[in-house]
Amino acid sequence: MKTIFIGLIFILFDFPISLGPVTVGLIPTFVGFFLIAKGVKALYPYSYSFKSANTVSIISLVFSAALYAIDLFALSPLLLSNRAVSFVISIISAILYLTVIFHILKGIQELEEDNDIKLGYSQLISCWKIILVSELLIISAGFIPPLALLCSILSLIISIVFLVFFRRTDKSFTSLVILPQNS
Repeated sequence: MKTIFIGLIFILFDFPISLGPVTVGLIPTFVGFFLIAKGVKALYPYSYSFKSANTVSIISLVFSAALYAIDLFALSPLLLSNRAVSFVISIISAILYLTVIFHILKGIQELEEDNDIKLGYSQLISCWKIILVSELLIISAGFIPPLALLCSILSLIISIVFLVFFRRTDKSFTSLVILPQNS
């Protein structure tokens, strides 16, 4: 799960930097999706939800790599100048990364249920719900900059809390010897 944790850092902390006409993410999200896909693949034997997370991670990797390339080659002003197109891309990006996280959390829930252990699923899903709401607010508040900024700060704070809880889950999982269900 450590690889998933590192991937989540790449996804949840996407800070853009501008270099003249080029704006790219300081931490590329596609690398995060690659790490998540790699991490959940190792967890296939434990839960079907990890296979679902891998599928969505690969789709997200391709989508975010395409967006990164568009930004890197300064094609954003040409391809994404339409506000409606940017809005749709924001929605697709949010749906993809929230879906990846949701499937990972479902896998953790199944691990808890199948092995009668506590890995912190309830705290993680609570954080995920707040992240979901904050993303919806950010997207809908995009037309009101002060509100969008406030929602972005909320999202940053809850993302940090989520990562702290996920790290605890990672440590708990690593300390347990759990036999895969398919063995």
